[in-house]
Amino acid sequence: MYRVALTADASKIASGSADGTVKLWASNGWRLLATLLQLKPRTDQWAIVTPAGYLATSSPAAVQWRATGLKTPPDKLTPLVQNPELVKQTIAGGKVPPPNVP
Repeated sequence: MYRVALTADASKIASGSADGTVKLWASNGWRLLATLLQLKPRTDQWAIVTPAGYLATSSPAAVQWRATGLKTPPDKLTPLVQNPELVKQTIAGGKVPPPNVP
């Protein structure tokens, strides 16, 4: 871990790691809320992913799927998991069920 930052009320903690990710934690119980990662070095392409599997990205084209072992075609995955509202709910501490990926 390289850096740690707290919200003003200390309810959330952000940790920066050697692998280039930033993880957002709920300080009560150290529950992981989301992981922020840069998708391509030296670019503004990023994704934030929740433990349930929802994500938000810097642009719709930022993530390309290579699905193995799923019945769902890759072009159908993005609408199932790219959901900024559910990412916001998770970061706010809400309980969000995982996406239904057939």
